[in-house]
Amino acid sequence: NEVGLILAAVRKRNGYSLVTFSELLRHYGVDVSDKGISKWEKGYTTPSIYQLVAICHALNIKEGPSYFMEKSVLHGFW
Repeated sequence: NEVGLILAAVRKRNGYSLVTFSELLRHYGVDVSDKGISKWEKGYTTPSIYQLVAICHALNIKEGPSYFMEKSVLHGFW
């Protein structure tokens, strides 16, 4: 799961634990538990486009959701 791998890397690079990131996302209107984020990162589930936009805001990803596609291509995930 490319989105999950990229999400985990960016979250960790920003120094957020799963719990802290879950709390941060609530400020952006996304109510997801640390276990839910873990499922995204492991590829068991995928965030919706609404959740992905909120993730981009929370992690200060200026490119928006396309960032995940660009990183996937650059790292040979596709």
